[in-house]
Amino acid sequence: MKELFIKFGSFISGLSIFPFPTGLGKTFFSLQYIIEEFVFNNKHSKKQIIFLTTLKKNLPYEELCEKIEQKYGEKGKEYCDDFVVHLKSNVDCVIGLLEGRIKIPKVEKEASLYLELEQCYKDYLRFKDSNIDDSAYKKQLEAQLSKAERNFRKDLSKRIKESFKNRTVSIDLLRNHERFSWVEEVYPQVKLKQAKVVFATIKKVFFSVDTIISGKHTFIVDSNLKDRLFIIDEFDSCKKDLLDLFIDIADRNANKGDVISRVNEVHSILNSKPYPVNLFGINQEALNNRFKKRYRSLVKRAKTYNKDYKLSFPYKFTEDNDQPKSFLFSDFTNETIAEPSEGEDTGFVRSYYQRHFRVKEKYNEVSIINEKPTDSKNLLLVLNNINKLLIQFSNFVYDLTEEYTNLNSEVSYDDAIYTVLDALHIDSQKREIQEYFIQLIEYYHIITPANNENLKLSLITKGFHYIDIFDNPSHNTRTVFKKVEAFFPELWLMKICENAMVIGMSATANISSSISNFAIPSLSAYLNEHFYQLDLFDEEIIRNSIYQKYKLFDKTKLNIKEINDTTSNLNNIINLNFKLRPHKTMVSSLSDQLEEIDIIRLINIAVIYYDFKVSNNINSFICFLNKGFNDSKYFNRHQLIKVIKAYLKEKGLKKSENEINKDIFFAIGPTYQKNIENVRKRAEMGEKAFLITTYNTMGAGQNIQYKIPEDINVYSINGLDYNNEEKDFDGCYLETPTYVINSLSGDNKVETKDLLQFLYETTYLFLFDGLSYTERYLRLLFGFKKNRNKYEKAPFNNKRKMFFINAINKIIIQAVGRLSRTNTKGIETKIYIDQSLIEYIGKFDISSMFLGKEYELLHQYCFEKLSWNSDSSHLKDININNTILSNEIIKKITYGSWDERYIQLYHELSDFILSNPTISQNKISNHRFAKFFIRNPQPSKVNSYSFFTDTDFSIHTKEHPLEISFDNKKSFEVSDLSARLDIIQKVPLLRDEFLNRKIPLVFTENDYILNPVAYRNIYLGRLGELAGQILLEKTLNIELLELPEEIFEVFDFRVNDDVYIDFKHWNTSYAVKATKERQRNFEKMNRVDAKVVLIINLINDDPNHRIIETAQGGKELIEIPGLLDNDGKLINSSFIKIQKYVN
Repeated sequence: MKELFIKFGSFISGLSIFPFPTGLGKTFFSLQYIIEEFVFNNKHSKKQIIFLTTLKKNLPYEELCEKIEQKYGEKGKEYCDDFVVHLKSNVDCVIGLLEGRIKIPKVEKEASLYLELEQCYKDYLRFKDSNIDDSAYKKQLEAQLSKAERNFRKDLSKRIKESFKNRTVSIDLLRNHERFSWVEEVYPQVKLKQAKVVFATIKKVFFSVDTIISGKHTFIVDSNLKDRLFIIDEFDSCKKDLLDLFIDIADRNANKGDVISRVNEVHSILNSKPYPVNLFGINQEALNNRFKKRYRSLVKRAKTYNKDYKLSFPYKFTEDNDQPKSFLFSDFTNETIAEPSEGEDTGFVRSYYQRHFRVKEKYNEVSIINEKPTDSKNLLLVLNNINKLLIQFSNFVYDLTEEYTNLNSEVSYDDAIYTVLDALHIDSQKREIQEYFIQLIEYYHIITPANNENLKLSLITKGFHYIDIFDNPSHNTRTVFKKVEAFFPELWLMKICENAMVIGMSATANISSSISNFAIPSLSAYLNEHFYQLDLFDEEIIRNSIYQKYKLFDKTKLNIKEINDTTSNLNNIINLNFKLRPHKTMVSSLSDQLEEIDIIRLINIAVIYYDFKVSNNINSFICFLNKGFNDSKYFNRHQLIKVIKAYLKEKGLKKSENEINKDIFFAIGPTYQKNIENVRKRAEMGEKAFLITTYNTMGAGQNIQYKIPEDINVYSINGLDYNNEEKDFDGCYLETPTYVINSLSGDNKVETKDLLQFLYETTYLFLFDGLSYTERYLRLLFGFKKNRNKYEKAPFNNKRKMFFINAINKIIIQAVGRLSRTNTKGIETKIYIDQSLIEYIGKFDISSMFLGKEYELLHQYCFEKLSWNSDSSHLKDININNTILSNEIIKKITYGSWDERYIQLYHELSDFILSNPTISQNKISNHRFAKFFIRNPQPSKVNSYSFFTDTDFSIHTKEHPLEISFDNKKSFEVSDLSARLDIIQKVPLLRDEFLNRKIPLVFTENDYILNPVAYRNIYLGRLGELAGQILLEKTLNIELLELPEEIFEVFDFRVNDDVYIDFKHWNTSYAVKATKERQRNFEKMNRVDAKVVLIINLINDDPNHRIIETAQGGKELIEIPGLLDNDGKLINSSFIKIQKYVN
């Protein structure tokens, strides 16, 4: 698969997504690509690779360096030392130093700031080793350690600059300095500017990196993105990390004072301070004049707003407003949501805030009305204008910073912005205001992409905001307007992709779910031609790799077992599993302390554990749960062991609690890594190991395979000799994921971060995943109400919607992927699933997915088990989507110039379609041509259907619907009769030749059938072409020649340089505008310099149709209405006419 990296890595900018299944070697091939294409390769001397992922432990920094050293020896080690950088958190950087693994001069160790750092680390270690569960104290210690490290680093940077007398410090100078030669080993970011390969987490590159010797480095700035290739591992999971960052920054920024206070501070600065001419120097007259003009405009606007909106005076709700909190929400619809008027019980209504200045009391009174007030009184307009002023001021600061760095190239962007703010009198004494504007600038310039037109097409706006309105708790004569502004993570990615190339890798990267993946339609629309999709050749590379990995998979067994998880059936579950009264009573007694669902979960784990314990083939097992044990007082390890012991006794297997405890490991919480190591050790010794974890704890990117123990029968699933020293776990339990969409459930207080997460999801679902306007509005209402009243209940349920199904399957694919890491399995693999998961998995569309065998068989099982009385609209949608997508694929293959690859692909596609008008689930599953087939939404097999469209299959809208029906008759039929195979069967020559080539003459009932595009645009054409070719070659004893590459598919065949043939398979219902079609054929004749072209239809079902001969410019076009009649007999007159021209 290295060739995919070579192909897409060569592009200058854009995005391509590699949906490699788990265990296919995406890390292996990406590193191979880096080594072979970049290490000691002058062709890419200016390019820098930035390898990103979510988990720092998954960064393959050491693996790359080992491979480079293996290949190049000492020279390779020097290369890694000089050009490969692993960016860690600043605290992680000093751990090796504090633990004595990195040596530093004695004078450095005795410095006060080092001693302070060392003490903070010791305090943190003591707490960590104590196993005390106190998250607040832990955060306090972490904050102290972080502050001590920051002080140590800033002092170090200052001393380095002083030692070199503020000269530019190079790595060589630093290495040869007797006092600072150790710095590079502690802080590898000092090599950042010369690095060829950089490894980092998403969160690390989001913020500026302190390089110690050359200021701060911001990755997401245009100048720092040029000649960069980003390889992002676990691509879709990075969305969550980015979203968390955006939410954290929005929350933090919202707490830096209300918007009116902020604009008053800007007004004060602009009104009292002149433009800082000395920033650029008096010699830069033209530059200063340009910025002076903008400065005066800002001063004028600030004065106007201050006067018109009476910003110097407090704003206050009317006395009769008894609501403690109100909100103004604004997104791309500019909708406002306010508290209800008196007497209304709708919770929230669309209404307006009015501002009215009380002259005598000297304050702005705010009231809620239901009619739109005048502009000067509309509070939303006031607040939006105020916000615009803040943004314009931040734009001004940004442009000043850009010019300053242009004039002072040795100054970094991050240092320059502080210089500019100081010049504007927003200095370190006003630290909070400094940070406020720096973050505004980052949002509006560093994150926001440049192409506004494409941004509109992408549906992603710059974000949304809401204004939290509440009375100031410390000063109740004043109302606070706290603006919470949120931006979409896609903007960050767009910014990178328009300047650099990005390759995103993940098993679930192409799942359409904007809440658990980037909004791919948005990225595609924005990047346009720079969104590089895999073509069929690229997909074939991946499919072949999947085949190679699993080619011997049948040597092992995969068994799937359902687990009852229905809460309404608690008594039945207890009766089913606990027949003896003492144990039934014991389990029933838990219901006084636990919810029914938790009792069922305990029983289900006990049932699974028993099977695990008595199975000779299952030695290692993972339980994937929604929530971990010890999440409540009663849902804990002790209760679980108690239920397991009772169930084992019921089954005649007596085990002590101590014996059970030895088998069970909990990979949840702070002891996660330690328990993972322990469970591996136990499994490697050949002992039974039962691991309990959660989806959130162990999802994408987690490696839990273990070394193969002795005396255990294992099989290689492919016979390959790499990655065969370890084996996968033998099985897993998949509980139905419930924490998929943020529903703000429970009675906990909803903080700003919780509300932001909820608003993000609501906006995404509305924009990309089919949430209706009404559903969106209900969610918005509920979110703001829940923030005010934690007991508010949600009025909606989205569990059956496709976006919920897609999000669940992303989680399941990643979980099952933990069983797909290696090439080695035991005799048997066992997957237990909750019964409620069957519908979610079975309804998931896998036609565009690249899947490991484990999930593929799980999906097949669930699909076959689906309750067909349930809603099948999802399959109708899949059928339509596949039809439209396959039309796009055909266009990409047939439009434009042909080459050898595309000709071969076209032959393979058309031959496959001709040979498989209907096909089984097993044969088409994960096939590269899967999108050319559809299936009956009902559980019966099919061999025909009908459809209607009034377009070329390119769209499906209310005005131009694409309708596919397996019961009601539509305008066009897909069947062996409409293909007139019954007539072809009557011709012995054709019948024998078709059977010899294994081309079916009837559409047998099967799971899948050709979609309308495949049937009309490929099947019928290829059928007519092949039948016509056989008839002419055998009857007239001639050879029809395929057209060369440069004119391929202009016509079907040529007899010689002068005579060409084009076969058709039309019937009387297929209307062709004869004049237009003839003219098009004459144009094609000119292109190939043909003298004669024969247009030959296969079957003439109307005896009145006659041969038509048309001449134009010395060229002849002959239209033959048919070679066969409706009885399958040869039409002699047609063959006589054809023979005249071909001879």
